[in-house]
Amino acid sequence: MARSQRGLAFLLALSVFAVCLGVAESFLLIQGYRPWFPEVPATRVEPGGRLFEVDEVTGYGNLPGRFEIEFLRTGHRWTATHLGNGARITSPPDAPQVARPEVWFFGGSFTHGWSLDDEETFPWLVQEQISSKRILNFGVGGYGTLNSLLQFREALAVAAEPPELVVVVYASFHDERNTMLRSRRKGVVSFSEE
Repeated sequence: MARSQRGLAFLLALSVFAVCLGVAESFLLIQGYRPWFPEVPATRVEPGGRLFEVDEVTGYGNLPGRFEIEFLRTGHRWTATHLGNGARITSPPDAPQVARPEVWFFGGSFTHGWSLDDEETFPWLVQEQISSKRILNFGVGGYGTLNSLLQFREALAVAAEPPELVVVVYASFHDERNTMLRSRRKGVVSFSEE
């Protein structure tokens, strides 16, 4: 087959393929399917409009400060207070800070206490029960165990002393977060707007 005939056959096949795609898309639109667009979360964060900051190692982390968060669809409000190192507080801000062995908690939104006030998170409740230790809540919403490992290494590098105990909270969906599957990427794209 001559070169021009192969080129013509390729163009014909490409045209047939494009027409088939157009017919398939039209059929799906008629059936009620619509293109996927990321849903922008209906959340208000005060002050500043955001709860996270860019982190060169983990991708993002908790923004230091005290925040009032409201889910606009339900009206649910909660407060989150993050220390300078991004850890969420586990005792009242005005509580005296006595030197004690530390226990570090790492994980995603369950550990962070997403949608819970500071004093409702489980690391806060652990701190109330174990006063002989200083509990640090390094949980960050959306983290998997890989993010937590990177975060742990960062915290350990700047710690005056290593913690007495490290707790990593694991859930099976962290595997998807660690590998950044397509479904995970689609889930976080709406949060990536600056």
